[in-house]
Amino acid sequence: MKHFEAISIDLDDTLWPITPVIRRAEKRVRKWLRHHCPRVELDVETSRFAVMRQEVLRRHPDRSHDFAFQRRAALTMLLENAGYDFSTAETAYQVFSSARNEVQLYADVIPALEQLSERFILLAVTNGSADLEHIGLSELFDYSIRAADVGVGKPEAAIFAAAAAAAGVSRARVLHVGDAPLEDITGAQDAGMSAVWMNRFGRTWPQEHPPPMAEIESLDELHQHL
Repeated sequence: MKHFEAISIDLDDTLWPITPVIRRAEKRVRKWLRHHCPRVELDVETSRFAVMRQEVLRRHPDRSHDFAFQRRAALTMLLENAGYDFSTAETAYQVFSSARNEVQLYADVIPALEQLSERFILLAVTNGSADLEHIGLSELFDYSIRAADVGVGKPEAAIFAAAAAAAGVSRARVLHVGDAPLEDITGAQDAGMSAVWMNRFGRTWPQEHPPPMAEIESLDELHQHL
């Protein structure tokens, strides 16, 4: 591999599995609503939550990259429809957000990040709303780049450019690591970076996308390559 000065790393499904996290967070919100907002008919209204999120996107197409905004706005619609105020909706969202940041790191993550951080500028680049300080990884990353802050998400070049700018290096000197063929690999390569595919579960590379520089099953393999 060529010389890199910074490594940008995706978070959800690269450093931890995200599906069980979201399911648990949504379950916790439902439990909170059942206790604190009895006027919300959960069996009826929560089935409409996806419809509400689509309505949020229709009203705010400029926020399609901001999943936290979409969920917060949809929760506000849900609760206001039942006669609750904005502060109640905000509390409900914080219940979700807290649970969303209770993640189970893959076993290789912390040892690999500790090694990589000694040699490279480390950048977290995510379309999600993970809070590295809450999770306990903030000290291992130099910068956190989130789609909600940049204004666009992966695979748009601007979010990768923002990561390189934060590190103070050219995009050619940044290696991106992520699990999503389009958002992470193709996006990074189109933005002028090199990219390594994190393939923890033996998936087949989709042939419609240009191949990555390398494929790894765990983050410690990246350290070995470098």
